[in-house]
Amino acid sequence: MPALARTDLKAGLTLSAGETTWDLTVECFNVFNSRTVTAIDTAVDEPDSSARVDEDGNIQFGQALARQQPRYLQFGLRGEF
Repeated sequence: MPALARTDLKAGLTLSAGETTWDLTVECFNVFNSRTVTAIDTAVDEPDSSARVDEDGNIQFGQALARQQPRYLQFGLRGEF
């Protein structure tokens, strides 16, 4: 398996007015939208010793089963009053 790299960014802003304080945040996960494989099929054959193949007839060994989550954003708002 290759090494995984994922870059996340977070920015925030705090606003105050009198006795109230508001925190605004934005987070971006997987900024570069890396879709690196995180799991592969390692089963070689079926219990009856036949090769495992997919619906197209391709051998399944080594095919990607999972990838990193795609880029997504998260927004936050917190208030103290």
